[in-house]
Amino acid sequence: MRQVVSPFEDRINEVLNRTFDALRSRVEADLEACRTELTRAASQEGTRIASEAAEITAETKRAAERQLAEWRETATREAKERERSIEARERHAEAREHDAESRERDADTRRQEAEARQQATEKSLEDLRRSLDESRQQGRVDVDTAKEEVEAARRDAEAARREAASAREDVAAVRHEIGSVRSQLEQARRQLDERLQQIDQLEQDIFGFLEALDQAARLPAAIRELDRAGSLHDALDGLVQFAAREAGRAAVFVVKGDRVNQWRSVGFGSASGSPLEVHAGESLFAEALRGERAVSRDDALPAFAAGAGSRYAIATPLTVGGAVVAILYADGPDADKKGEPLWPARLDVLARYAGRMLESITIRQAAGLSVSGSSNAVSSKSDHPPAGSVQ
Repeated sequence: MRQVVSPFEDRINEVLNRTFDALRSRVEADLEACRTELTRAASQEGTRIASEAAEITAETKRAAERQLAEWRETATREAKERERSIEARERHAEAREHDAESRERDADTRRQEAEARQQATEKSLEDLRRSLDESRQQGRVDVDTAKEEVEAARRDAEAARREAASAREDVAAVRHEIGSVRSQLEQARRQLDERLQQIDQLEQDIFGFLEALDQAARLPAAIRELDRAGSLHDALDGLVQFAAREAGRAAVFVVKGDRVNQWRSVGFGSASGSPLEVHAGESLFAEALRGERAVSRDDALPAFAAGAGSRYAIATPLTVGGAVVAILYADGPDADKKGEPLWPARLDVLARYAGRMLESITIRQAAGLSVSGSSNAVSSKSDHPPAGSVQ
């Protein structure tokens, strides 16, 4: 009996092994073919499709391997069980001879079960093949869909590139127009600045002209006022008043011998009311005593005029019969201009005219002729007592 059962089970094991080997070869061949096809499709269509196909292939392979492992484990377990059963039957062969028919029936049953399992295995393989075919078809459908999507994306990208190129051209044109407008605005701004500068200069010229007209009108008025002077006192007072209006501060000093004494001043405040003192070494008065108009700036001012900031000063002699009898001193704020202000020239003209007026009044007084205007002598003016005589 041992010889009968053992070859049968060996045959069953051999059939099962051949079946498993054939099944494994077919599954691996199908899997390899599927992997090759999916890999080729993935390499052609992109990383995403390859990843999906690889996942499908790996899942299928894992499922097949799990199924094969289950079958192999089942077969191995059954083979071991049969081996144990055979060994037990061999040990109890004599006791089980009367059960041979029963064991044969069991063998038939197991054979039927093996055939049933084989049929089930073939059906499972058929189902697996059908699933693989469906997966392959689905993969092809997905690949075709992916191709269409890639082509649509390519067309969209091309359209987007064309739109971007057109937009860049539009931006370049707008920038060019903006640059042109900026150039025009800059040119217009420069022209406007030039026009404004011209207007400012014109305003300054007009103000200067009006000021010059006003100043020019004051000189004839001052000469007419000197013409109305009836005495030396009136002439000198009028000269001081005009000089103060022109410069800001003015004073007349009379010359008596080697001394220079104040006659009258405007703009020099003195708390004690004492007359202005002129030192013998003052350069301005030294030049004026020589018959020349003297000019000074800043630190060269006389001592009585110092402390009022930067000023422009003149000392102009008044002559009678060629001799200096008085000196007109005036100063005003010094400007930043390099040249001389205009008021010293007007005071120089007026001082020369005042000298002629003093000479004329002196001659009339000496001749005993009457003069128009005030008849008071210089020494008779009580509120402005002279420091020396002009005669």
